[in-house]
Amino acid sequence: MYDCNIAIDLEFTPAQTRGAALKKEIIEIGAVRVSQEGEVLDTFQTLVKPEYSHDVSRAVRGLTGICAADLVKAPGFADAISDLAEWIGSDNVRMVCWDKVDMRQVRNEASAKDVELPVCLRRWMDLQVVYPRAMHVGRGGRSKMALSVAAGWCGVDMDERQAHRALYDAHITGEILASLLSGDYREQRARLDDSMAATSGPTSSIGAKYGDKLLELKRRLEAQAA
Repeated sequence: MYDCNIAIDLEFTPAQTRGAALKKEIIEIGAVRVSQEGEVLDTFQTLVKPEYSHDVSRAVRGLTGICAADLVKAPGFADAISDLAEWIGSDNVRMVCWDKVDMRQVRNEASAKDVELPVCLRRWMDLQVVYPRAMHVGRGGRSKMALSVAAGWCGVDMDERQAHRALYDAHITGEILASLLSGDYREQRARLDDSMAATSGPTSSIGAKYGDKLLELKRRLEAQAA
């Protein structure tokens, strides 16, 4: 049994140094501590100075608003991970991400930079696999649900102006996790099952197929309950 869960999100930039041991590097870490009852307890955020990049790619700047000047005085990867572990403390925790890309990046970057990962960063859960299964959607975790779609199902309206910043996206992941831990997802699932029953056929993107229809259903249900 875990003492709590840590919902985490990372932002990256492509590595620019030729022959670098990594294709991309972490430039921001955001994390939210969520109790086993689904209550948000605390938050953590830090920028991270890359080792193999002297600038942030144009695409990443456009998404996140983070530029090279923001990272000049930021801690490097090893110090940032140490700060995160210190914030987590001695609790027995599970790291929760939306898409295991974040988990893989932490492990790959630690290996490439010869950083020993703290024990608290060794147990992970990919919520992008778990949540669709809980909502009776997808087969074997092969389908991909966008974070924004899952947020809509939970009644959380994502602010596109804040999306793609680590702490904000970690908050959204934490809200989705909280719906599972508290059991609120069961009512959401029951209402959505009826709408999805009439739709059949394979899909590689749950968000693309069901997103608009189910978000509109969610709005109607909330309006009726108001």
